[in-house]
This record gives sequence, C-alpha cells and structure tokens, in this order.
Amino acid sequence: MFSFKVLLLILACLWISDAATDTLGQGDKLNSSDHLVSKSGNVTLGFYKQDYGETWGDKGSGYYLAMWYTQDTLNHPIWLANRDDPIADDSGVLTIDNTGLKITHAGGNPILLFSLQSTAANNIKLVLQDSGNLVLQDEDSNRLENRTLWQSFDYPTDTFLPGMKLGVSRGRNLSLTSWLTQSIPAPGAFTLEWNPVAGGLVVRLKERVLWTAGESFENILPLDPLNMNYNFTNVSNVDEQYLYYTLLIEEYTPEDRRKNARLVLLDDGSLELESRLLLFTSGTCAGDITENGCVRWEGPKCRSNGDKYEKISIRTTHKNSINNTLMGNTSLSKNDCKDICWKDCGCLGVNDQYVLGCQFLSGPYVQGGLDATSYQVIIRHRSRSKNWIWILISIAMALMIAIVLGILFYLRRRRRIRMEGKIPRTKN
Repeated sequence: MFSFKVLLLILACLWISDAATDTLGQGDKLNSSDHLVSKSGNVTLGFYKQDYGETWGDKGSGYYLAMWYTQDTLNHPIWLANRDDPIADDSGVLTIDNTGLKITHAGGNPILLFSLQSTAANNIKLVLQDSGNLVLQDEDSNRLENRTLWQSFDYPTDTFLPGMKLGVSRGRNLSLTSWLTQSIPAPGAFTLEWNPVAGGLVVRLKERVLWTAGESFENILPLDPLNMNYNFTNVSNVDEQYLYYTLLIEEYTPEDRRKNARLVLLDDGSLELESRLLLFTSGTCAGDITENGCVRWEGPKCRSNGDKYEKISIRTTHKNSINNTLMGNTSLSKNDCKDICWKDCGCLGVNDQYVLGCQFLSGPYVQGGLDATSYQVIIRHRSRSKNWIWILISIAMALMIAIVLGILFYLRRRRRIRMEGKIPRTKN
C-alpha cells in the first residue's frame, strides 16, 4: 500500500513538472487548455478570453495568446501575441512547424509570428524566460550559444518590463501602445517611447507629444525613496539608442515588486507602476499647462494656447448641434475623438459617455438641466494681453461717456440759467 502511494506521488510530481514546462519544441502544440510556465514559475503563457464590455468588431469578447505574472491577482496581460487579430473562440493553438511559429484556429487564416522559410535552423525551441521574454531559439550544437530567431521583447504591447528596451535597437523601433479601452486590447491612442531629443521618456497622443519625463526623470511623480529599486540605463551608439531598466532586489523591496515589476501605459495615457502607483496622470496635461513635464497643445489657428477640455453637463439648443458622422466607428476611443475634435475648428466638444465611436458637439448649447448630457467641451482661453486690451478699451469708453455726459450736463445747466435771465444775452 505504501509503495502504491509513493508511486502515485511520483507520478503526480512528474505530471505537474510536465504540465509546467517552459519550452515548446518543433512539432509541439499549445492549445487553449495548456500553459507554458517559466522556470521559476513567475510567468505564464496561455490563451485567455477577454470580455470587451462593449460591442467591438461585432463581438463582445475575443481570445488572445497572452503572457501574465502567475501570482498577479489582477491578471492583466504583460504581453499579447495577437492584439490586432483576436480569435473568435477557444480553438487557438500555438505551434512550431516547418513554416514557422504561428497560431492556428478554426474559421480563419493562421496568425504567423515568425517565418522559417528563409531561415536555416536545425533544432528550434520556444522558451518562456523568467524575465517575461518569449524566445524562439535555434539550439545548434555547433554554436557556443543559442541563436535567437524571434523574441516577444521586440514586439511590446502596453507593458515595459525589466530588461526590455524602448527606443531603437537592431533597426527596430520599440515603443509601447495603450489599449483602445480598459477592456479592449487593440492599439489605442497613446504611445510611450524613448526619444532623448524630445525629452527622454515621452507619452504621445497620436502624433502630439503630451508629456516628457525629463532628462533625469524629474517629471515623474515622487516615489518612496526607500523603495526606489529601479536602475534606468540609457544606451546610445551608432547602431542603437534605447532605454532599459533593471530591478534592484534589496532587503526591504516589496514582495509584489520582486515578482510583478512592470510599467504600464494605461488606455487614458497615464503611466502606472506595479498596478498601484501612478507616475503620470494624463488628465493633468491639457491646454497651455507646461508644468511637471506637460507639453503645450498645438493645433490649428482657431486654437489658442490656453484652450482646454473641461467636463460639462450640457443641453443642445439646435437640431444641428450634434455631429454623428463617426458615431459607429468602433476603432475610435474617447481619446481619439478628442484629438479629432481638437484639430477641427468647427468642433466644440465630445460626448463623454461613449466608450467607442465619436459624437461631436458642433452647435449651440446651454449648461445644466434635467436632461443634460456629459461632454468634454473645449473652453476657449483669452490671453492676459487681450484681457488688458479690453480693460483699457472699457476704461477709455467709460471716460468718453463721462466726458460727453459732463458736457451735456454743462450745456443743459447753462441753458437753464439763461432762461431764468441770470446771464444776459450778448448783444451783437
């Protein structure tokens, strides 16, 4: 009986070890019920279902090949293989065959991650590393080191991991792109890039620079100095120019930081550290604000430096006050709509209640009321110089009116005195 229990225990351990493999070999398959787990168990790769919370692409959810921290309770993916091409059901299979590394699924063409057609390789393996890097390697016995054919670090999504690069490396431009919304992984309106010329670490809203971290990261919100365990390094040479960071493990380094270190570009353009600390809040940068790394918004001539969006409850007063031409475009988020409106001189604001698609304000409105709707309205700013001009004009007009009234009063009084005969008329 004892021997039988020992045998069962050994078999269970072998099954767990096999189930928790970190490697996929040529000819192997990873389906929707399988996972790759890194050697330390910190990172997991597998298929998962993402509920959109909205109807996007005629669907309410999609399946993705994703990577996540195993012990992360939020389960937010740190990398997605097919964010642009979600699978409709749980039929996805990751495999390596003679054509390359790809995802096959029912009812659609394979999603090719790397092609082997022009690559001479003998022993190919896909390895999930503890760093969160998924690496396709050629393990040729004639070489001292394995040759990297493809790696997920070269295709970042919205998450910056320790050891990952941002910038230009091996001719590839590496940057983060936010999700379209909080629940839709498709590329959104914001990007995070490394650009020393533009101010180091830069957040963009489409083409517009929204915020810079500064050369010494002085514009990042202050952190607890006792827990600042990040070492940022800038590499610059003829072929490469990029930023990476490493995690310094010390005695008081929090446990979640040891296992879940990451910097995430949120769908609203904010930067979040370890799912709990905001390093930058995009809502603080609007209009002519230039403090803490914010960059003044540029736009057409109809936009002044001080113009900015404000959330206001309004009621339209004309049938043509609303523009619904982009209402059904589910590839546009609220931030895309605000960017489009800013560039259109005829646009006054954006409906704040729609997650996807744009409803623009383009005509008369009044604030408040029982049936008011929340809008992001562009508030025009009048510069101080213009204010002073109007003040001076008002003072001058007031003085002119006072002088005219004084003259009229004097003439009226003089006429009354003459009528009473106190001042005789001059004889010619």
